[in-house]
Amino acid sequence: MSVKYFINPKLKLVLYVCVGALTGQDFLSAVTEAARELGQSKERIDSIIDALDAYDELDLEDMKQATHVINNEIKDWDYPTKVAVYTMSKGVILLAEAITIISIGNLNLHGFSNIRELINWLELSGMEEELISFWIEARSSLQLASDTLNT
Repeated sequence: MSVKYFINPKLKLVLYVCVGALTGQDFLSAVTEAARELGQSKERIDSIIDALDAYDELDLEDMKQATHVINNEIKDWDYPTKVAVYTMSKGVILLAEAITIISIGNLNLHGFSNIRELINWLELSGMEEELISFWIEARSSLQLASDTLNT
């Protein structure tokens, strides 16, 4: 398992927890599965990609496929969505920024190594305690440490 998703309707959030080797196909499969579970939601649903325990095995084809999905599916969404990537990797943060620049849709992808900045960017400051609790529970279900989530 490299990507597991958790949905919190109250927070209007999908949390993707990535563990181990992460390929573009793994991630797109998890996104597709979560989207299927969410159905045709008319509300903005934001996402957090927790990449603290992952290392990427992405290649150029993965990037082309991600750009294709963003530009051909997400561009038609009626509402903007935010995707926050939580990682300590400067390379992954840079990659997130690059994908946002080259995409033409309503996707706003941003990388963070500071949890407080991530929470503020997602405009969830008023629900911080609930978010952190949800996130810790998700990580715990995968037997991952959560000490990096303390603000």
